[in-house]
Amino acid sequence: MAYVKSGDTIDAEHYNVLQSRIADVLGVGSGLYGYGQTVTSSTVSVSEIVTAVQVNELKTDIDKVRTHQIGSATFVDHAGTNFTLATTVAETDLIVAGAVDGNENPIEDTTNKSINDFDNAVSQIETDALLVDVATQTTLNTNAASSSRTTNWSTAVYFEFTVTFANANQRRYFFNTGGEIQIESSLVDNGTAKSQNWKTMIENAGIVHFNYNSTYIEPGKSGSASGSIGNSNLTANYQQIFNKAGSDVYAENDYKIEAKVVLGGAQTADQASVLNFKVSFLDDDTGDPPIVPVPQGGIEGGVDEPVGGTLETFVYERKTSGSVTLNSPTYNTVTALSSGG
Repeated sequence: MAYVKSGDTIDAEHYNVLQSRIADVLGVGSGLYGYGQTVTSSTVSVSEIVTAVQVNELKTDIDKVRTHQIGSATFVDHAGTNFTLATTVAETDLIVAGAVDGNENPIEDTTNKSINDFDNAVSQIETDALLVDVATQTTLNTNAASSSRTTNWSTAVYFEFTVTFANANQRRYFFNTGGEIQIESSLVDNGTAKSQNWKTMIENAGIVHFNYNSTYIEPGKSGSASGSIGNSNLTANYQQIFNKAGSDVYAENDYKIEAKVVLGGAQTADQASVLNFKVSFLDDDTGDPPIVPVPQGGIEGGVDEPVGGTLETFVYERKTSGSVTLNSPTYNTVTALSSGG
């Protein structure tokens, strides 16, 4: 954070540095920076005088990003007090460096439109670049994709689907702005012991969340989610992002989710615009003699019983929709649950 000392002259260079920093978060950016939005402000020539219009445009961009991040255009000063940037800057206002305390920390002064207030605000925005106020700035689409089956199965069934973005940047913007791909499954069992165990296993997993750099499950749920694999960590090969095993005599069974990028031509992983997810229901249990009581469909000695009931997987999409907006990707089924078994 490069503050301007009290009494120093404010020039185009100071403004341009701030403008470039906010544009990196709000605009195209790179890596984990970039929301893919139109940037209102622009740099000025070193020979130009920074106008009130240009300062107000910078404030517009700052407020848009901050509202996306925390739900309001509020910042915190060095004393821990909330502040907002001045409503507007008039042509007669003087843009000052602002006062500083004994440790050369700026004392926020929105009345005088201190350039250090703007610097402090942009620094907080950079720190919180991947933050989003979920409650006020996102929407949840619970119908992004789904698959189901009602026939019995006894080996493995899969639901494989793609998520296709307009281009690699749109994929990056989606996750940088707090976007998530969420997966939830359910089984209405047919009353057999194995089916009931599968139902419990799936219910205990809950909703699996896939974001910019990790996969996680909700509090109170169980299973192994990869805290280190998210959008920015994918490769062209499937990586397991979640696994939940069965219990007791059905401990060999697994509910597993994997993800990868689909490469086109000579693309690298970060240049890909298509993600591929594979949801696997692996019924690896083949019977554990003797099974007591003998399950429906089985006989004493360990003959495996099938899994029955209605099995479903749902894909949800959490996407920015407040001060920052983006188009949704498209979802397509590659392999439906009704296949195999």
